[in-house]
Amino acid sequence: MTTIHPLSPEDAPTAAAMRQAASARKGEKLGPEARPMFDAMFAATPAATDVRVEPATVGGIAGFWLRLPTARPGARILSDLAMSRPTT
Repeated sequence: MTTIHPLSPEDAPTAAAMRQAASARKGEKLGPEARPMFDAMFAATPAATDVRVEPATVGGIAGFWLRLPTARPGARILSDLAMSRPTT
């Protein structure tokens, strides 16, 4: 099941700023050298107060698990920028 949530008015300015920051590289095939750009973008975006961030390495790749106390059991989020799994 896929659920698409509308962009909230309070998140619109942040989403617009992220689009603007990424637009200079639109269409480029980005590799590992782009990691600092993504790290800076995510460092400037605070997580919601109830999200627990856990550093992890999966398949030799460093990243983070995002744990949400209100997540539905068995629910997953997968994107090209982040992978998360709810706390069970």
